[in-house]
Amino acid sequence: MPTPVRVTSGGHRLHTLLRWGLYLTALTPLVASDRFIYPTVFPKTVAFRLLVEALAVGYGLWLLRQPKRWPGLTLVTGALLAQLGVLTLAGGFGVNPYASFAGTLARSDGVVTLAHLVAFALIARGVLRTPADWQPLLQLSVAVFAVGNLFGLGQWLHLPGVDTFGQLRPSGTLGNPGYFASWLIFGITIPLALAAARPASRMRLAYLAVAAASAVNLVATQARAPQFAALAAGLRLGRALARPARPP
Repeated sequence: MPTPVRVTSGGHRLHTLLRWGLYLTALTPLVASDRFIYPTVFPKTVAFRLLVEALAVGYGLWLLRQPKRWPGLTLVTGALLAQLGVLTLAGGFGVNPYASFAGTLARSDGVVTLAHLVAFALIARGVLRTPADWQPLLQLSVAVFAVGNLFGLGQWLHLPGVDTFGQLRPSGTLGNPGYFASWLIFGITIPLALAAARPASRMRLAYLAVAAASAVNLVATQARAPQFAALAAGLRLGRALARPARPP
């Protein structure tokens, strides 16, 4: 487990700002604006990119003040960087490099967005050093999953006043059933992991309820690939939870 961060007063303030910036990114799935042609995916991507870019600047300044805190290379971070490198090469030599890197307004994907996701993962690993640092991000994410699931259930039940974004299947606040289904994989696994990690917590029933709602919405999206991915993730999580704890 990474050691807690011990920094100077100035570095401590910057570290606090970085933590709260990371927590703020958990709210981006709720961002939407009808001022855009694609009111759901595009505004979320823009908000996330801007937050990550601001975090990257702050993280770089923090590392300059704390040179001993440069993150080391692990198997996971190495795999993320290798995948980004391969996709960058594939995009550069593809049929349409511009689309490969910039993506489209409708989907807002591409190498640029993937680079921001990798940067977010690296910054989160470097800034959130203890389980206590991670708890607010995970709990805030569960709250956002709850809101997204309520919206998705309202779409599925065709409740009046709930925008379906022109979709016949639930799409939550993401406006795309496929994206919504992929997002719900984390809406199942994160609450279940929190419930398993804190069985005596008063929030345990809330975690389980969010996970159950995510599973219902995932089935309702009829997106087969995310459903198989969720099944694989569930089996892996169940195996990890069933493994006996190592003696201290």
